[in-house]
Order: sequence, then structure tokens, then C-alpha cells
Amino acid sequence: MPRLFISHSSTDNIAALAFQRWLMGKGWGQDDIFIDLHDMQAGEKWRETLVKANVACDALLFLASPEALDSDECKREVRRAEDDRKDVIVAILRDLTLDDPRLKPWMDRQIMDLSAELREERVEVEHKSRRHFVDFNRLALEAIHAKLIDWGHAPDSFAWPPKERPNAQPYPGLDAFDELSAGIFFGREADIMGGIRDLRHMRHRGSPRLMVIQAASGAGKSSFLRAGLWPKLSRTSEFVPLAIVRPAKGAISGPQGLGKGLEEWFGRHRIRRSAGAINAALMAGDARAGAAKLAGFMTEAAMTFTEAQSFAAEGSRPHQRKSVLLAIDQGEELFAAEDAAESERLIAMLGHLLAHPPEELDPYVLMTIRADSVDPLLQRVPALGIDAPHMRPLPPLSPSAYRDVITKPAAVYTRRVARLDIEPELVDVLVSKATGADALPLLAFTLQRMFDMYHKEQRLTVADYEAMGGIEGSIDRALAEAQKVAGSAGSQDNLRRLLIPALATWDPVANGAKRLVPSEAEVIGGDRSHLAPLASALVEKRLLTRGAGTFEVAHEALLRRPLIDTWVQEQKDALKLRDDVLREAFEWSRAGKNPESLVRWGARLESALELRDNNEFSLGLAPALEYLESCRRIERSIETAKTRRRRRTISATMAGLFVAASVAAYLAWITSVKNARMLERAVTGSSNFVREAIRANTERGLPTSETITFVHAAYDMLQSVRSVGNSSDSVMRVITSVEMVLADSYEQVNDLEQQAKLADAALEQMKMLAQGRQDPTFRRDLARAYWTKGRSISVKGRNTEALGQFEKCLTETSVLSDDVLLSVPGLASIVATCHREIGLINLERNLYAEAFEHVQRSLALAKASLERNSNTRILQDLTSSYLLKAELHRNRQDFDEARNTVNEALALLQAAENKNPELPIKRFQGDLYVVMGDVSLFQADQVADKAALYEQARADFMRGNTVHKILSNRPDVSAANAWAYSLIKVADVSARQKDYHYARQAYETAKSAVEEPLTYAPDQLQLRRTLNYALAGLSDVLTMLGQRDEAIEYALERIENDQIIVAADPNSEQRQRSLADGHYYVAQMYEANAQPELAL
Repeated sequence: MPRLFISHSSTDNIAALAFQRWLMGKGWGQDDIFIDLHDMQAGEKWRETLVKANVACDALLFLASPEALDSDECKREVRRAEDDRKDVIVAILRDLTLDDPRLKPWMDRQIMDLSAELREERVEVEHKSRRHFVDFNRLALEAIHAKLIDWGHAPDSFAWPPKERPNAQPYPGLDAFDELSAGIFFGREADIMGGIRDLRHMRHRGSPRLMVIQAASGAGKSSFLRAGLWPKLSRTSEFVPLAIVRPAKGAISGPQGLGKGLEEWFGRHRIRRSAGAINAALMAGDARAGAAKLAGFMTEAAMTFTEAQSFAAEGSRPHQRKSVLLAIDQGEELFAAEDAAESERLIAMLGHLLAHPPEELDPYVLMTIRADSVDPLLQRVPALGIDAPHMRPLPPLSPSAYRDVITKPAAVYTRRVARLDIEPELVDVLVSKATGADALPLLAFTLQRMFDMYHKEQRLTVADYEAMGGIEGSIDRALAEAQKVAGSAGSQDNLRRLLIPALATWDPVANGAKRLVPSEAEVIGGDRSHLAPLASALVEKRLLTRGAGTFEVAHEALLRRPLIDTWVQEQKDALKLRDDVLREAFEWSRAGKNPESLVRWGARLESALELRDNNEFSLGLAPALEYLESCRRIERSIETAKTRRRRRTISATMAGLFVAASVAAYLAWITSVKNARMLERAVTGSSNFVREAIRANTERGLPTSETITFVHAAYDMLQSVRSVGNSSDSVMRVITSVEMVLADSYEQVNDLEQQAKLADAALEQMKMLAQGRQDPTFRRDLARAYWTKGRSISVKGRNTEALGQFEKCLTETSVLSDDVLLSVPGLASIVATCHREIGLINLERNLYAEAFEHVQRSLALAKASLERNSNTRILQDLTSSYLLKAELHRNRQDFDEARNTVNEALALLQAAENKNPELPIKRFQGDLYVVMGDVSLFQADQVADKAALYEQARADFMRGNTVHKILSNRPDVSAANAWAYSLIKVADVSARQKDYHYARQAYETAKSAVEEPLTYAPDQLQLRRTLNYALAGLSDVLTMLGQRDEAIEYALERIENDQIIVAADPNSEQRQRSLADGHYYVAQMYEANAQPELAL
């Protein structure tokens, strides 16, 4: 992966080669520098290679000559780097002066003149079997080198070993790399530049202001932030990295809290600010006041940095506005039960700050968080009033990256300290063993152990590795050694008591163990003092870390070792209970110790009190003692409230039975009524009752089949009214309305026969009812009946016939003015929907002009409706119309117009939400982001330069995924499906970028997202179709990863799912074809696996 990209004219190939050779003499490897010595007519594949190198590089060096300045290719290369906000150095190579007007775009920066006298640096190169000598200005070369060091792009940009730790080791083991380890941090160069590029884009747009770096436990998130991204950002001119916060033990006042971080930053800049004074300022008043104080500290830091930069620049004009950064490492700790008060305050402060930053401040926040713990964060985002965060996934390391992790720190150690060789065979073995979730921490610990034991031999070998027990045995052996050193304190039982529950808990969201940061007193104080020798031995073996009065497991990988994992599993219920009680106690305290916030009684209270009396848990539960005593004191006095709660629980749980029984009782009453007026009242009451039942079901997220049960109850009830002699227009109209609701519902569960039957009945009945009527509500109901009939035909693929029904819908309403259309409830929505249906049919026929005409009319009605009122139905119409319009532009390859269409829709939705914050616009925003990504993906298929478009598509899909992820937390089938679909889009583009590991992760998450609702909504075919996409994607990426057996398993699962779909929809040629494709795919896989009988 190149770090530097040299852009030059082919006329200057020799000089460019000499410049590359000079850079190599300064420590860069040949692979670190991309230089193009090919004829640009060599073809599009080489052009694609240029683009990839440009996208991947850290900085671009533009060697300016008259030909280079006139070259379209050079202009593209420089512009692409500048668009990606990369560092660019312009160096005059020959035949130009600094006042040349063609250099005007770069006059605001220092331009190096390699051609200036004296050119005393001579470089010898060989090209096409001929030797050449090229002379450069030495001062210009030194200035370029200094600039690359200053920006952090040079091999030795970051000093190591640091002066603070002169005896530092090149392999930190289970400890995370920190800012002082930047000089030995390797393997994440592309991810670091991607993170900086994303931040620069965020800064350019001013939104979003939160970047979330998510990855699985063990992926190296903390090291990436602390040793990779943060030091690099400190070398940029536009960012001021202020402090990295670790929430454990206090997000504000803790040993790694915000106060301490700000104190250290100001101290480095010779400004006295004590952590105590900062903490007091941030904790005073409410969260808004704290945010104002934090803004003041950040503004002061920006001004301090700007002044220092101006002084260093000696009068050259620096950036006018600095963007100040805060980082939160291990963000999942913000949502833990421990130290919740400070975490909540910090979250609220950052919400105020990022949602409404002062004019003089441009703040951004970075956060690392475990991928399996991101839900609580996303759930908080809407309430904070900030834009959905930019999600930056950290993919697993590639084999080549693992090689860098192993070999490059040794190379730095050799250059700076003493010789250290690594046997090539050992590198191969270590890379081959670096698999699984804990591959990186296990490798890091193994390397640290090998260095400790064998570095004096100046060579690490396979024999050393095997003698030490290999990767799998390294932690286990270190653990056994620590227990032996601890003597009688090192028993297995004492190890269990030391680790659990003080140092570990169970995270139900991640479904795994999570480390804690307790005080020394909680770990080895009081009656636990006999554990102190074991704790010290584990610290000595670097399995525990000792902070300022705290202990912590060095890495969660230790908690996943087989024996320790068994202990955690045995105690996980107790650990969860402890955390729940601590969280409840915090909520009670935050609510002013209101008795209404006491939520434990009965068996739940007894279990908590038993845990409190358990010696191993008593100390950890000390902050909740008052809460538990309060619960016990008033338990008897809240019997009435408890009964109410129980009734509410029963009501919610048994809603289906309750409604069904009520419908039956109501039906019995209606059939006994003889008075016509009473019957009409019964009809009205029953229809309202059923609407409420449907609404309740929708809120509970029940599947459509259950909703149909409720609607059918109403339908049967109304038919009974009709059977006792009441066939008045009002009764028939309600019956027809229910028939249309039922028809729509049957489409959702793919019962097309029932849908068609009810649609026919509703249409015939409404024709009779509307005949001769001038009331526009009758025209509305008849128009809806035509639409329902059209839908029942179009879902069977008979579009020509369906088109006639949709056109009749428009004909029925064509005599009505727009004012009437907008005044009658629901009428404009029906007309707009029919226009979209016709537009969609025309789009499928490639009749773009006709499709566009209908889409515009649908859009006009939706906009006009939005001006009069705003509700979910209108927002749905508006978004659907914009989505169809964007699809039209996309299919015509008018990509800019497609993007403008989506942006216009997003702006309208945002304006609607500003007027009414209660509107549910997030789902629609998510859909629009996904379509925006589709536009970039579609455009990428049309061009050779795909890389930048893939990145843009991925960014948009991630934004859509973030929104849908937030919404998927409710039990809603459509929300779960939308989230899964957006994940699949992220996976698709990741696979195109050859990021197969991340693609696999996204496909697997999408699969899980639809499998859960399928357990209670198995008749939802849309979920099953989405599941098919995920399974097909998994098969493909696993094939690319060489894991063919797993690929076959997912392909077979896809066949099983397709069989269910075909059974429900036997007349669908598309589903039959999908099933056949699945069988053919598996047959090919078996054939490739040399299993011809299975293939046959």
C-alpha cells in the first residue's frame, strides 16, 4: 500500500525516478512510493491502478514542470487528492518560476523549488539499462523531508523509543498502543488515512460532528485511535486533538476522564489548568451549563494552537479556523452501570455542544466502540438532537497487515536500539495462526513474550515460538507462571475470586464478558487481601494492569480463555443482576429518589437482597444499598401500584385475546339489536373499535397475519349487521372500507387470491354506492377501490391490465379541483399513489417521459399536502415520489440530478421535522440515504474510475444503515427489514471493494436482523427475500475467502428459504428461477470441491 504518490509528466520520468530514489535513501521502502513510469495510453486498467494508488496514499508530491501543469492526468491526480483532503506538496522540477500564473492555485502554501541554484544534491538512477544523474536543490529536498516528517508521513516521523520510556519494548502485548507508541504502530495505514479523510469531509460539510469507530472486541480499536489516528491528526494544520477520554471510573473526573485530559493538554502548552478546577467547572449547573464551560475550554485550546502555529509559521497564513477534537475510547463504558452519573452528564454535554456549537468553535468527537455494543449509542442519538454519526468500521487485518505488525516494529528496534531479526519461517507461522476473534491480542502477547525471553539472542525463531507454547499457549502459560509465583495465593479458586466479579461483568447486548476497572480496595482490600500476591504476579506477567489505585484485565481476550470463560458463564446471571441493580439505583438517584422510581419488589427484590448478602458481590453493590433498603421499606405500601402494573402487563401480553373476546361480545350484542338507528351506531362504534385494535397491533409490531385476524373479526361482525336486515349505505360503505383494508393486508402475506376476491367485491360495491353521488368522499372511496383492484392485478405481473385500473382511479378524481383534492382527508394521497403506480409501470417499460409526468404530479400533490398538514402518510407520499424520481434520473444516467433530487427530499423532511419534532422522519431519511448510495453504485458500473464512487456509496449506505439501525430496536417487521436491506447494501459495496471480511460481517448481521422477526412473522415473504440476499452474499464472499464449505452451508440454507417462498407463491416465475439458481450454484460449488455425486 503506497504512502506517497508522485504525480509528474511522463516527460520527467528520469527526474521522478531520481526523486523516488532520494526518498528511499531517507527510509521509505520502494513499495511506500507510487510512481508511474508507464505510457498513459497503456489502457484503462493502468488508469484504475493510478486511481487506487491515489486513493490509498497518505500524501501527494506534485513535481511541477510546464508539461505537468498542462497534463490533464496530473490535474486529475492533484484534484483527486485535494478533494480527499490529503496533504499535497508542490515542488518545481524545472523551467518554471514561483510567479508562474499556472501555480496560482497553490500560492497559499509553500512551494518548494527543486530547480533553484545551488543544485548540489546529485542522485544516480538507472532507467531502461542506462545510468542517469539528476541534480536537485538540497534545501528544497530538506524542506520536503521536514514537511513529511511534520505531517507524520515519514518512516521516522514519530520518535521511538520515546524519551519518557527509553526502555520501551517494540511489542506492547495485551496493552493497547498509546500516543507514545506511534513509531511502532503498523498495519493500519490505509485505515488511518481513511479516518483522516472522513474527518476532513465532515469538517468540510460541518456535519455530522460525531465519528464512531466500531469493530469487534480484539480488533485493536484503542490502539488505532491512540497510536494511529490521534498522532497523525496532531500533525495536521486544521485539527486540534485535545483529549482522549476513557469513561471507566468517571468520564469527567476519573483518572482518564475529561478533566485530566484537558489538564494534560494545557500543561503541554504551558498553561496552568488543574483537573480539579476543570472538573468543578464542568460539573456545575445543568448539562447545558457544562457544555458552555466545555466550549470555553475548547475555544481557548483552538486559540492557543492557532497562535503557536502562527508563530512557528513565521508570518505565513495558517488556516483561519481550527476544528477541535475530543475522543472517547471504549465508548461502550458510557452505557455501563458503573459511574453512570458522570457518563450521563458527559453524553448530555456533548449533545448540547455538537447540536448547537458556538459560532467561534468547530467541535468534533471521535468514539471507539465495540460493534456489538453500538445499539445504546444509536438509540441516544435522536434524543440528543445531533445528526446520525459517521460510522467508520475497522475491518479485520489482512495477512499482509499482520506481516507488518510482526516485522516492522522489529525493523524500528533494529534502527533505533539494537539488532532484532525475525526468522522468515516464524513470520509465516505467526500469520497462519492469526485467525479468529482474538487473533490480534493473542499475536501481540506472543510477540511480547518472545521478545522478553529471546531478544538478547538478536533473533526470534520458530524453535523459540514452539518452546514457548505457540500462540494458543502463550496466555495460558503466562497465567500458570503467575499462579506459581503467587505461591499459596495462586490457586484456581483464588484466581476465580480475583477476576469475578470484581474485574469482569456480563454484557447482555454483546452477549459476552466485559472487563471492569475497579479500585484496589474492591480487588484486594479487606477480606480479599490474601489475593494481593496473585494480583501482583498477574501484573508482572502483564495480564493485569495497575493504574492510579485501580486494577484492570489487560485485554478481554483473557476473559475468553476456556477456563475463565466457564467461570464467567456460570456467574453471568448474577453479574447481570448486579449491573441492573446499580443502574436502577442510579436512575432512582437521578430522579430525586422519587418513590415512583423504586422498581424492585417481590421476587426481584429478594434476589437482589440475596446478592447483596453474598460476600463476593457485597462490596460492588455498596452504591445501591440505600436504593435496596428503600425498596424493602415501602414494598407493602405500593401494593396498589403493583397491582396496577400487573394489570397493565397482563393487558399488554394478552391484547390479542382481549380484543378477540371483545369483538365476539360486541358481535353478540349487535345481532340482538333490531332498531336500525342503533344498528348504525353499532357499525360506527365497531369500526372505530377495530381501527383502535389495528393501531394497537401496529404499535406492538405484530405481524400482518395477526392484524388480519382482527380486521376479519370486524368484517364478520359487519356482515352480521347486514344479515339482520341493515344494508344501509353507511353499513355497506364501512364493509367496503374494511374489504379494502383486508385486501391490502392479504398482499402483505402473499395471499393473492384472497386479495383479488376482496378487491373485486369492494370495487363492485363502491361503484353502486358512488353512482350519481356528488359527494367527493364517495369519489375518494371509489378511487381507492380502483387502486386496490389495480394492486391486486399488478402484484401478479399483469401491468397492462393494472394500468387501466389506476387510470380509472385518476379519471374518477379528474373532475375535482386541487383544493378539493387537498381538502378531503386521504384523497390527495390516493391520487398521488395512483400517479406513482403508473409512473413505476412506465419506468419498467422505459417510457421515461410518461413516467416523469406522473411522478411530477404525484410530487406536486405531496408537497401541497405537506404545506397544509404534516403526518406520516404525507411524508410517505413525499418520500416515495422523490425516490421514484431519483430512480428515473439514475436509470437515465443523469446522476447529478438523481443526487439533487435526494438532497431536496432530505431538506424538505428536515424542514418538516423542524416545524414538528414529533414527526417520524428518520425512516424516510434512511431510505433516501440508501438510494443516494445506489446512485453512486450505479454510476460506478458505468465508469472505469470506480474507487471514489464506491467510497461515496459506502458512506451513504452507512448513513442509511445508522438511521435504520436506530429504528430497528422496536418490534417492527418493516423496520427490521429496512435495517437488514441497508446492511446488505453496505456489504455489497464492501465486497466490490474487496473488503471481504467486513462484507461477511455485514451480511451476517443482516441475516440475524431478519431471522428474529421471522420467528414471530414467518409469513412475511419480504423478510424471506431479504434473507435470501444476505445468504447469497455470504456464499459469494466466503467463496472469495476460500471458505467453500461454509459457502455451501449458506447456499443450502438459501435453497431451504426459497422453497418456503415458492410454497407460498407457487405461480411466481421469479421465485422458481431463484430456487433453480440456488441449486445450480450449490452444484457448481460441489463440483469445485471434487464432489461430483453431490453436484449431480
